[in-house]
Amino acid sequence: MRHKRLGFQNLVVSITQAYIGARPAYSKKGRLKQGGVSMKVVRLEKHEHPARPDHDLRGRSVLDSSDHQLGYVANLFVDEEERHLRFIDVVPQDWLGRERKRNHHLVPIEALVLPDEASRRDFYGSVELQVDKRTVESSPMLPPAFEAPNAELQEAVRKHYGQ
Repeated sequence: MRHKRLGFQNLVVSITQAYIGARPAYSKKGRLKQGGVSMKVVRLEKHEHPARPDHDLRGRSVLDSSDHQLGYVANLFVDEEERHLRFIDVVPQDWLGRERKRNHHLVPIEALVLPDEASRRDFYGSVELQVDKRTVESSPMLPPAFEAPNAELQEAVRKHYGQ
């Protein structure tokens, strides 16, 4: 199973690069860089949208790699200049759909299963992750009053997800 899973992840990584472009570079402080220039990650307001309209995942349910419901996408974080999706904010829910402890977990776009693959697997409308529930719930949390993740939090999240 592990060998099959690794092959699937390699396939997803190569498709992800085609889907969202080359993986952005990072400065030593974890700030996203594109073409050697640092880029700022910002949270989209409700009336704002990412560069690609199909990347507006707010309100969609989130499934882990075992197809267990984790919660929903509360916020989107994009790079400020081009507005490409970089992170989603996942809020866990219990089995009744109630928020658990108001935790917000930052998940990088590279940890998502591509929409084409998800729809092929009959999960259209849900956001499916390549990681399990424990990985998401043990990830660094967003502070209660947040606008956007700072460089240190971005770096910690990427390290947590093995990026």
